Amino acid sequence: MKKFRLFRLILALATAAAGIYMIYANISVSGYNLLTMDSSAGYRAATTYRWSVLIFALLLAADIAAAVFYRRSRQKKLACPSCGALRGENDKFCKMCGYAFQKRK
Repeated sequence: MKKFRLFRLILALATAAAGIYMIYANISVSGYNLLTMDSSAGYRAATTYRWSVLIFALLLAADIAAAVFYRRSRQKKLACPSCGALRGENDKFCKMCGYAFQKRK
């Protein structure tokens, strides 16, 4: 589980870095900046912006998918083995069926 947390942290940092670069690329191609560039520099700046938006969107989707996967895997651990109802981490008995949870050492 610690490896998955590290993966989520790295993914979140990469998403943040891509978002910051996307904002920088947007500023570089907006308004008068694009008009003052020559055609090859303007093309490179516009292409860079398009790719930065695409990469940011893909990283954001992967980050959301990892969060959903983590939440679902965590919910499976907190399900009652008898009836499947969700339980709290500190519950001693299931609120639905009365199953007694044992503490794992």
